[in-house]
Amino acid sequence: MRSHRAVWTRVLSLAWPVMSEQTLRTLMRAVDIVVTATFSPVAAWGFRDGDWAARAADRMDERATTD
Repeated sequence: MRSHRAVWTRVLSLAWPVMSEQTLRTLMRAVDIVVTATFSPVAAWGFRDGDWAARAADRMDERATTD
């Protein structure tokens, strides 16, 4: 049986591309919001709400296709 350290080393060696992509994607999203807020605070709030609305629409589509 492998040691816990060996297992976690293997997990991290396989997962680092996905973790780095998610980190960069989150960072880019944060920068988009900050830059948008610099020009128009109301637009930044709408930008954030637009993302929420898109996710809600996706959830509603999933429910419609499963029923």
